[in-house]
Amino acid sequence: MDTYWTWALGGATLPNDAHGNAVVKGVALMAFPSAPGDGTPGSIDITLSAGEGFAIPFFAFLGNSYSDGTPPDTFAALSVFQTLDISVTLDGVTIVDGSNVMQYFTEFYFNPAIPLNSPPANAWIWAQTVGVVHAPLPVGNHVMKMHVRNTEPAYGFTFEYNNTWNIHVTGR
Repeated sequence: MDTYWTWALGGATLPNDAHGNAVVKGVALMAFPSAPGDGTPGSIDITLSAGEGFAIPFFAFLGNSYSDGTPPDTFAALSVFQTLDISVTLDGVTIVDGSNVMQYFTEFYFNPAIPLNSPPANAWIWAQTVGVVHAPLPVGNHVMKMHVRNTEPAYGFTFEYNNTWNIHVTGR
């Protein structure tokens, strides 16, 4: 997830596969559907090559440092992640839910911090995220569905996502 977020926040440039996905060591970093975080459903079509795994975060908080003397953001309480209302299925099979969500949780500091030009915020300094790195899927069409809502507000916010990835895996 460190590599995913470093890339997503502009801290790394990665090569693309034949379908335009950023890729690291045969693992595609999948894009997100466009969704506002208020529960409005979003969907996206993704194409992967046979033999290509994928990585995708499902929920995250990102922390900043500031140029105006504001103290850097601190990690959200772990209970925010422990109490997620989450369900991720791939072809109807559950991957992540409330019973195993913390097995897919990680938190880390970016080293180095990733510059951010949004005064007074001046850098992304950490991430807390729930996500997966998945083995390659068989050639054909697949559907991954995700519902996630933080039941405990963090930093005053509650988010809800209902996203669908329509994944097409091409032959070699």
